This record gives sequence, C-alpha cells and structure tokens, in this order.
Amino acid sequence: MMVGMQTPPGLLVAHRYVLLDLVGEGGMGQVFRARDRLTGQTVALKRVRMERVRDETAAMLSATHTVTIPGKQDLTTPMDAENLANDSHHSSVVSLSSSPPHTLHESALRLLLAQEFRTLSGLRHPHIISVLDYGFDEDRQPYFTMEYLPHAQDLLQAGAQLPLPGKLSLLSNILSALHYLHRRGILHRDLKPRNVLLCTDSAAEAGTRGAEALQLKVLDFGLAVARGAQSPTGELLGTLLYMAPELFQGDAGGPETDLYAVGVMAYELLAGHHPFAHHRDSASLLSAILTETPDLTPLSQWPTLSTLIGSLLSKDPALRPHSAERVLTKIHAELDTQAESKETRDSFLVAARFVGRRRELSALCQAVDETLDQRGGTWLIGGESGVGKSRLLDEVRTHALVQGIRVLRGQATQERSSGMDLFRDVIRALALSVPLSQPEASVLKRVAADLPLLLETAIPDAPILDPQIARQRLQEAISSVLLRCSEPLLVILEDLHWIEHDTLDLLASLIPQLRSRPILLLGSYRDDERRDLPSQLPGAAVLPLHRLDPSEVAELSHSILGEAAERTELQRLIQRETEGNTFFVIEVMRALAEDAGGLRAVAERTLPQRVVSGGIAAVVRRRLRRIPASALTLLQTAAVAGRELDLTVLRAIDPQIDALLPVCADAAILEVEEDRWRFAHSKLREGVLSELSDAQRIGCHLLLADTLERVYPQSEEHAAVVGFHAERAQDLKRAVQYLGIAALVALRRGALHEAKDQLTRTAQLQEQLGEPNVERAITLRRLSRTLYGLGETAACAQVMTQAMELVGAPIPTTTSGRRWAIAKEALVEVRNRLFRPKRLTAPEQRTQRREQLNLMVATGETLYITSGSFELALYVTLCSLHAAEELDDIPYQITYLSSVGFTCSLFLLRPLSRYYIDRARRLAEESAVDLPVTGFHSFSGLCAQAAGQWQRAEPSLKTACALARKQEDLSQEALMESMLSAFYLDRNDLNGVALHASRVEAIGVQLGNRQFEASGRGWRAFSLIPQGRYEEAYPLLAEASLLMEECSSRPHRMTLNGGFALCALHCGDVTLAEELCDRALSRMDQGLVPAPSFRLGYSSALAVSVSLWLRAKGTTKESAAKQRVLHALRHITHLSLAFPIATPWVLLGVGRYLIETGQKKLGQLCQDQAFAKAAQLDFPLRSQCGVELLDAEDPRSHPVRNMNPTI
Repeated sequence: MMVGMQTPPGLLVAHRYVLLDLVGEGGMGQVFRARDRLTGQTVALKRVRMERVRDETAAMLSATHTVTIPGKQDLTTPMDAENLANDSHHSSVVSLSSSPPHTLHESALRLLLAQEFRTLSGLRHPHIISVLDYGFDEDRQPYFTMEYLPHAQDLLQAGAQLPLPGKLSLLSNILSALHYLHRRGILHRDLKPRNVLLCTDSAAEAGTRGAEALQLKVLDFGLAVARGAQSPTGELLGTLLYMAPELFQGDAGGPETDLYAVGVMAYELLAGHHPFAHHRDSASLLSAILTETPDLTPLSQWPTLSTLIGSLLSKDPALRPHSAERVLTKIHAELDTQAESKETRDSFLVAARFVGRRRELSALCQAVDETLDQRGGTWLIGGESGVGKSRLLDEVRTHALVQGIRVLRGQATQERSSGMDLFRDVIRALALSVPLSQPEASVLKRVAADLPLLLETAIPDAPILDPQIARQRLQEAISSVLLRCSEPLLVILEDLHWIEHDTLDLLASLIPQLRSRPILLLGSYRDDERRDLPSQLPGAAVLPLHRLDPSEVAELSHSILGEAAERTELQRLIQRETEGNTFFVIEVMRALAEDAGGLRAVAERTLPQRVVSGGIAAVVRRRLRRIPASALTLLQTAAVAGRELDLTVLRAIDPQIDALLPVCADAAILEVEEDRWRFAHSKLREGVLSELSDAQRIGCHLLLADTLERVYPQSEEHAAVVGFHAERAQDLKRAVQYLGIAALVALRRGALHEAKDQLTRTAQLQEQLGEPNVERAITLRRLSRTLYGLGETAACAQVMTQAMELVGAPIPTTTSGRRWAIAKEALVEVRNRLFRPKRLTAPEQRTQRREQLNLMVATGETLYITSGSFELALYVTLCSLHAAEELDDIPYQITYLSSVGFTCSLFLLRPLSRYYIDRARRLAEESAVDLPVTGFHSFSGLCAQAAGQWQRAEPSLKTACALARKQEDLSQEALMESMLSAFYLDRNDLNGVALHASRVEAIGVQLGNRQFEASGRGWRAFSLIPQGRYEEAYPLLAEASLLMEECSSRPHRMTLNGGFALCALHCGDVTLAEELCDRALSRMDQGLVPAPSFRLGYSSALAVSVSLWLRAKGTTKESAAKQRVLHALRHITHLSLAFPIATPWVLLGVGRYLIETGQKKLGQLCQDQAFAKAAQLDFPLRSQCGVELLDAEDPRSHPVRNMNPTI
C-alpha cells in the first residue's frame, strides 16, 4: 500500500544512492527506487526507520486479543482484523506469552535487517531477489540495496488473469526457490503473495506474452533462519494468514512450514480467495488455522492439484510433503515439463552453501571485528586458481557489511592498461565520501577517468611533471584519500599475482600505516604463480588456502546434490577427479548432472570411470556446446580482450551482444555483478583461449584494435590496450604508435615500471621496423631516464650509449678514443671563443641536434655520477655546450659553461675554471630573465667546496637544492641534498649532515631509488662516526651496503666501502674492515671520483689501511699491509690535486707513514703542516680523522667497543 513519502526524493543515502521515489512500505520500513551513483544502475533500497517501526508497532499492539488454547500458552493477536483476509501484507506480531507482546527493541529491528541481508547475500537463484550492498546512512539507520523490479505486481495480482498453466508455472518458480533455500538449510518463514513479486520490462509486455514475460522473485528474508534455529529477535513473527498451525504450538518449524504457506498461496491463486476468508477477526482466524479443515470444493475441477494442495494445508506437518522438490515434481507432471531448468541447476552449482574454511573464516572475521577498535592490518590469502579464494572473501565481505564496516573492492588483471587500475574502483567509491582537493582530484583522474562525471564537476588535468614526481604524487594521493576515510573500511584486492612494481610499492608503504587505523586490507593471489609476494609485502599476515579435504568435498557435494551425494562411489569419483579443488568439484557435478538430465538423476545413473578427462579444455568444450554459433565468435573475441567485458566495444562489434549475454550466462560461462559482465572464472576464459588457433587469435586482436581505436578515438587511457592488441595482431606500426603514447601516459602518472616495459617494447619494435634513428633515439632517451629514476644506472648507461650512436654522437669507449674526441671538441671550443658560434637554421638539422643535446644532457648526468670518468665528463660537457650554442639554448649554455668550469678545476686549470664560471654568470645576467639553472649553482658550489671556499660554496649548493625542489625534480633534489650532506660533514656540522641525509633517504624511498636510499643512510651513519657512535652507525652502513650492491655507481659504492670499513674496524670486525678497505681501493683504481663529496671514502680507506698495517707488524702480512697504505696514499694524493680540501689528509697520512718507518721528526713535521693547512682551509681536521693517523701508539692499546655484529 503506497503512502506519502516521509523521506523526500533526491535525498542522498551514504553519499552513494539518490532516492528517486517510494515504491513500497510496511512494518519494517520503506523501499525506494534509487540511482546508484557508482554504477549508474537503478536499484531498490530498503531502509529501516526505527522511530516509524516503533510507532507502528505500538499502535498495532494498543488493541490486542488473547486467545486461549487448551493445554497451550495464551496467544496474543491483533484485535481488529477488519479486511484481514484482503490484506496479506501486514505482518502480525504473535507472542507465546500471557501478556501482550512488547514493542520490538531497536537492536532487534537492526538484527532483522542484517539477518535479511546476510541470508540473501549468499544466494544466487533466478527466482530469489539479489542483494547488492548493505550499510548505514548518515543517521546510522541501516539499509540495503537489491535489484530493482520494474512494473512489479504481487503473486495474486499478476496471476489472477493467467490460465492454469501460467499459474502452475508461477507456483513452480516459487517451489524451485524454496527447494534451493531448503537445500541450503534456510527457512523463509514469511512466504505470502506480497513477498512474491513478478515484474516485466514493460507493463504492456505482460499482457501480450503472459507468464513467459513475468520474472518471479521471492523476497523479504527478514525472518529467515537456518533450519532448527530460533528467530533472530526471540519473537514469533510472521503473517497470520500464512503461518502454519505448528508455529502456534511451540514448534520452531521446518521446510513443511514454508510449504504450508505455499499451499495457502496455491489455494488463493486457483480458488481466488483465502481458504479461511470467511473468518473476519483474528481470533476466529487463528482458531480456524489450528482446527478447521479447509474447503477444497473450489479446487474440485483439478483433482490432482486439489489433493496436492490439501496435503500442503494439513494441520500435522508430518502429513505434508517433506520437500519442495517433491511438490515441484508433481507440479511439473501436471505441466508435462522438466522440473529442473538450466538456470535453477546452476543456482545450486554456482552458489552452493559455503563449506569448510572455518579456521580461515574465523581468523579473517576476527580481523574484521578488530577494525572497529582502530586495529587494522593486511592479510594475504594465497591459493591455486579455483581453490575458493573469492568465495571466502565474499563471506568475509558479508560479515563486514553487517558489522557496519564499509567494503571496497579492486581487482588486478593481466590485461589492465595501467598498474594503479587495481585501485580504480576503490578511488571511485572513496571519492563520493572523502572530500578531494583539486590537485588530488586531478592526479586521481589519471586512474579513474570518469571522476568528473561521478562527482558532477569539472576537474582540470594534472600538470605534466617529472615521472618520479608524478609517481610519488599518485601514490600519495591514493594513500591520503584512503587513510582520510572516517569510517571503518575493508578493502578487498583480488588477483594480486598480476600487480606490477608501482602498485606493489604503494601496498608496501600502506601496510605499516594501517595497523593503527580502522582499515583492513585483504588481498588474494595465486601462490603457485607468485610465491615471493609475501616477502615483497613485509608486515602482511599470510593465510594459505588449501584444497578441500574429503569430508569437506562430501559436505559441498551434499549441499548441491542432496541425497544423491551420499553414494560412496560418487564421493570417491568426485575426490579422485578433483583432488579437492573447489572449481573442479563444481564442474564435475555439473557434468554429471548434465549427462544424467538433472541433479537428482545423478543418484539413479551408473557412474562413469572418468568425468572430465580433458581437464579445463574439456570443461569449456562442454559449456561451449550450449552456446549458439552466433554467440561463439563474439565470446572468443571477449576472451581475447580480457576477463571483464567492455560492452561498449563488444556492442560496436556486434549490436546483438545484449541478447547473447543471457545465453552465455545460462551456460555458466559469463556472470554479471553490479551491471558488469565478466567470465565466471578465470579458468573458463583460459579454456576459451586454448581453443583458438593462432590465426583466430590474430584476427580477434586485430578486430579489437580496430574497434577500440574507433570507439575511443584519441583516448590516452586506452592507448596501452590498443598497442597490446595491435602488436598481437602483428600490426607493428600501429603498436609502436600506441605503446609510445601509453609510455608517456605512464610517465606522467609516475608509473616508472610500467613505462619501462612500454618503452622497452617500443624500442624493440622500432628496431624491427627499421624506423628513423632519431625516433629510436627519442624512445631510448626516455627509457634511459626511466631506468635512471628506478636506480638501474648500469642499464641506463647502456641504453644511453645506444641512443648516442643512433644520433651520430657515439660515446668513445677507449682511453685513446676519449682523448681524441676531447681534442676535437677542444678545437671547436677554441673556434667558438674566437669567432661567433654557428647557429643551425634548417629544421631537420635542428631536430637531430636537439635530440643530440637532450641525449647528452641525460648522458652527462648519468655517466658523471656512475662512472667517475673525468675524460668522459669533459667530452660530454663540451659536446653539450656546443650543441646548446648552435641551438641558441641559453639555459643549457649557462649550465654547461659552469660544467666546463668545474671540469677544468679537476684538471688543475683553475684560471680557466674561473673564466667559464664567470662567463656563465654573465650570460645569466645578460639574458634578463629569471633562469632557474640548477646546474650553474651546483657546479659553482662544488668548485668552491673543492677549494675550501666555504662561504661561497654553501649559498650556491643551497640555491641549487632550492631550485631543484621548486622544479619538483626529485632526482636532482636528492643529488643536491647529498652534496649538502657532504658539505656539512666537512664543516663538522653533524646535525646538518643528519638533516639533509634524512631527506636524501626519504626521496630514495619515495622514488624506489636504491642508490638515493643507500646514500641517505650512509650519510646518516657518517654523521655518527666523528662522535664515536660506531655501534649506531654499523647497522645503517650494513643496510646501505646491501642497497648499494644493486646500483652501479662506482663513486658511491667506493665511499660507502671506505666509511663502513672504518666503522667495522672500531667495532672490532677487523676481517670485514680489511675486505671493505680493499674493495674501496679497487674502485679507486678505476679512476678519480668526480666530486669532493666522495672525499670521505679516500680518507677512511687511508685510516683503515694504516691501522691494518700497524696490526700486521711482525707478521707475514706486514709487507702486503704496508703496500696497502702506499696504495691509499697514492689515491688520496691524486684526489688532493683536484680537490685541495684533501691535502691535509695527504700530509697526515704521509706523516704517519714516516713515523712508522723510523723518520719520526720528518713525520711529525708533515703532521704539523697538515694541521696548518687545515687551519688555512678552515677545515676541522682533528674531529674528522681517526686515531690511527694521529697517534704513534699501537691502536690495539686503545679500548675498542665489544661488538662483533654480522651482516
């Protein structure tokens, strides 16, 4: 009965559902037609208003009548039963007590709604309403959503005008639903015409097609309980007109109780009135239910049906049919049809009762409950494909929802176009309730492209940033939005075996943050395909999911087959064929039922020796035989596209797709959830693919590439998918085009690993196609920068070398080649200083030269940091300067003039160095524009630091760092912060060292750059060594060394080796100190380091060498140890020629060597000169050196810390 709306239309529920209009109302609440903002679907939203229920219940109970039954407790029923027989919608409250029933407590009402959702959530049957979501609105009132039934009528309204076969068909549908429920152990307990709705796509359709057009759905499971259980509220609830007699006599009821209600509805449907319609008040009605035999005369024209309905209405439940299946069989005998349709059979198979996994389910449900106490966490559920991971997560989801915890889901797939797509649905859902800043929305739009439509507001594109910055911002935005959610969350992420590095990094960073927040993250993965996932996500609890044991297989079989599953030979067959894999258990029973003609018939047939001899391929072939040829080709194309169907694309291929989807669903190949279609299981999709020939696959890929290009023209979001299909279709030219676009999109999003894969493949295809060298060089340059951002410096240098060769500027690999190349560039430099540099004007020349410059800029930075080759640095610097002058590129001219100046200082050409530095400064001033040239300030600062000109060095280095930060260039910022760490160590400002070192480490963690992370930890440790805090420095250096082993930067590794050796020595680990010292010296042999920042490695190696020599005196190792000291002295002397701040160390080391070789007076003079030089340079030498270089005493006489840690 429709009444005025208490809730205005347009109201938003839980930020997600827009109420459109009221479609139903009753004692438990209201049902609205609503629009789901996330999916765009129209849904039915059932909402309980506690104050309304209390008022209605109180009004109903204000007038009651007590009926006394001999030998039984008094029953209280509504006194006024006017129109009782005509209003089957009203739910009367009946209490087995001597007083009137009390108003239901609010918690009991909440429990009823939760019970209804919990019951429905696990059900999948064509004649049972499907529920979608459960939650609490802003007033903490519960609601749940279910599929919307358009043009709905109740059973009696819809069936009144139908002929007998149509009416019996409706009864068959109800009984089919009951058979499914009872097999699952569920009693409905409130079956009545108003809880059986029939709908059509249009009102006119029902009139033209009759019963065929009607979709019957059983709903309203608020009173449903498991067989043998009590009511969730403790009250006896139901609708008096349809309640079985035994319920009033203290019996909890069973399947026969529901069948009694079916008998009443069948009587009404055929006779046109209730069997006790002549009773006008509730007292006499109750008496008739308990004692009066129904009059079957109105059914006399159908003798068989009359007898059947009479048995259903028996007062004694033992005289009624014992199962809905038996009644269903008799109804179908009257209709001369089969009792089991494919749809109902699949409902038993696809949504069988959840069995086993009690320990696992309990553990996960406990973790869910702990989120309500602000204790979140992360769990990984691992198991093979088909073992039941998704079903377990569905059960956990239902538990979480009824606890008031919001549930978000994401799924990784092999075909995703970008790694962060795992979080697309999570972001979309959170965006409805968590306010987003404009920058956040712009960043997140790269993952959830429909965010503007969802939020109904314009969102500008995010600015194009350095890929590492973009990656960091995207991860920060996702983390921030997730962690800002104010309500408890369960985030379910499935198929994590497909995720790539960027998503993995995000998950790893989230795990420690979730422990103190009300957020639980559950991830599923195939542990036989990615066994190392738990080690990559430290801090996550791991829950392995094994196959079902024989008893669990038997329980699952019984829930599907019923009594047929009790055959011993059948259990052995299922166990032998499936070995407990849940997916195959279902498929074996499906095959048996199909061959036997029904689930029940399995009990009557002779069992085969084998069921599915061909594995998954045979399973798929059986399913495909149920698909018409017109649908098969489209299904194969969909399988090639991925597990989830893009209906927009498939409709463009075949407009009849919507008619074919139900056919594929009937064959249990496809399934739909929240209006999204996908293959019912990944194994089924894999099976469809295995049936395709190579030629068929190529054809499908080509068709998909063409269609995607047509449906999503110029869509960057789909570029990766188009490129993927184009490559598989052997359309390599198009693949290069779209993979290149996809790589740029990935770089803008900061997905460096994804960009690496796309660029690598693009470069390979370009080479295969023989594309122009400049185009190939551009791709390789982008790839090299991506590799550099990932810390893969060796691979970066290799790719860069290839790119330089492609643009005609090969990097010389031999010493003589480098010197000859430098000589040629030096002549060009002389010419350019004497005469005006030539300017390129031809477009083709400028294009090639511009790419040469871009490559040389990237090459110079990479090789300068990784190789430490002065000659190579000078060559690339001169090439870059000359290219910048030919292109009239002022910022690069300033950068490389200052770079040449710094390089000249390394070759002791100090006047020339000052000339280039001053020239760069003048050019910056003459340009009359603000040019934030980081390189100029960094090179100026390094030159000043190398000479001990601290007051000039500090502001230059700080300015360079600030500019890098302003330009949001994290890699450059990390380099500048590292230089500042070294600067403050030279100044003995240990707090300054720790501050900047922490920033280097933080950037390294953000970027996933192991070199930066290792450098940051190394500098933090070096700030502890001058304070004698060796035990604290040791673990930091051990961690940094492990991280640095994955990097190819020789100067960084050398410096870390030297500093760690000194720390190990003071911690008593002499063997490790010797090994690390030798490593450092070996790396010095490969060439001088390119910056004063690495001086620490030289001085530490010298101090350790001297200490080891003193320890070796009088042993067979003395000679070798002495040579090690001379080796270290030679290298630091070479360093001091380029960087004068190393001179005090040379004098100190030489002095100690002379003292130990008997030239004590000369040695002491050298050490005095060392301190004099340090004073001249304002260098805190005494605090910067070890006792090994200052003291003539044997170091073994000094106490060392009792520590012998291991790495």
